[in-house]
Amino acid sequence: MKKSGTLLWACWLTLSFGCARVTEKDVNRRNAQGAEPSRSGQGTNGSGDATVQADLSPLVLQLAKNSELAPADFFKNISGISKIKEDQIILFGKNGKSWVYGSTPDQPPKVLEPSVVGGEGAQLFTLPESEFWLVKADEVGRRKAGSVEQGSITIERFSTAALQGNREKMRVLYAGVNDLILDLETSIAILSIREGQALLNQFDTSKLPVDLGGSIRAAGRGQNDSFWFAAGDQIAIVESKSEVFSWKKSKIPMPGFEDYTHLALWIDPAAKQVLGDSLMLQGEKIWSVSGAPLAAAPAAP
Repeated sequence: MKKSGTLLWACWLTLSFGCARVTEKDVNRRNAQGAEPSRSGQGTNGSGDATVQADLSPLVLQLAKNSELAPADFFKNISGISKIKEDQIILFGKNGKSWVYGSTPDQPPKVLEPSVVGGEGAQLFTLPESEFWLVKADEVGRRKAGSVEQGSITIERFSTAALQGNREKMRVLYAGVNDLILDLETSIAILSIREGQALLNQFDTSKLPVDLGGSIRAAGRGQNDSFWFAAGDQIAIVESKSEVFSWKKSKIPMPGFEDYTHLALWIDPAAKQVLGDSLMLQGEKIWSVSGAPLAAAPAAP
């Protein structure tokens, strides 16, 4: 599946570090002034390069320890879960806070406080080391690389005008340090930052080279700059080689857990394995391979 070119624009806005507010006025003024476009690539659909491979290693999940001690509104606050590295899983909260799950096997998730406050209608996805994504229907933003300096953060913004599908119902499937995967009902978009350049790849979900047998419910990154999309236990693995997308369909056995809300994995396509810990939100329960605690154990009497 050959890539073709498109353009994104980017602009920069410097804010005070701490709890800086991004206002609509600032956004509109930047749009009116315009900005130089950055180069990008756009994925296209068609027959593509698609194969079927053997099942991946199965998920053997257990309930996160001390789940019953989590605050009553904790599960309702979760807006997404992403595995941003082979050894790092992030739970995103609707309130802008995030949690690093399982970084210390016997301790509850580490809280990540937001460094900025999004404007009206913006979703904030807080990442480690002051990284973040701000997502709105008309634009997305992130901390510009190396911009935390002398008490300020510079936000790099990208228009969503080039995105296909329903931007008003845009849903974040994955938020990593340099990648954002968006579901726009009829298409999937991947915004990636590589060597300072913004790369946009998007796919019409009705024309994907592989049939997952249902709507895409989860997505993420993997080894060697690969991506994956999941519908239940069916997985599409996408790799980019020599400007061509290669698609593989596989299955990840997870008996009894196919009906999930969020799923976080790190896949090695070559080894056909799911690496390290994995995490799943199913109803109001968090399941993982490690079973790392969701809350601190009660103090001994």
